[in-house]
Amino acid sequence: MAQPNIASVSIGSNSFNAIGIHFGMSSMHGGMGMPVMGSLACSIAVVVNLNDQVNVPFATLSALFQLAYGITREKVQDIILSFWADDSKQNAICTYTFRGWISNYVTSTGSGQGAGQESGATNHILTLTLQPELDTKQFVKIQIGN
Repeated sequence: MAQPNIASVSIGSNSFNAIGIHFGMSSMHGGMGMPVMGSLACSIAVVVNLNDQVNVPFATLSALFQLAYGITREKVQDIILSFWADDSKQNAICTYTFRGWISNYVTSTGSGQGAGQESGATNHILTLTLQPELDTKQFVKIQIGN
């Protein structure tokens, strides 16, 4: 059974489908239960099937590697995370848009159980952790849309 393309990612000029995206936000609170201003932390991870070389050709993999290797201001990119309701990518459940960088780049052999693969394995995977940049007031700027 084919894995539906239910999520996609754009990092700068590189666009590809993901087998999974995790987007989370959290904030701290003080001893009185009130929020600590400026404490917003983001948890953003993208998982990609590297065996799908049509989706992620070596040129894209290499470009992502270069963006993660030796972070500079020039490597902060426009990022769009899209969660789709349909395979044709016409109906977005939601999108998250921000500027940021690849803060963690991991390739691995995947897991033994799987994302829609008949054999139950996901083969080789790429996991990217993304970090939104801070604005001039030291706040994260993320937009949600559909």
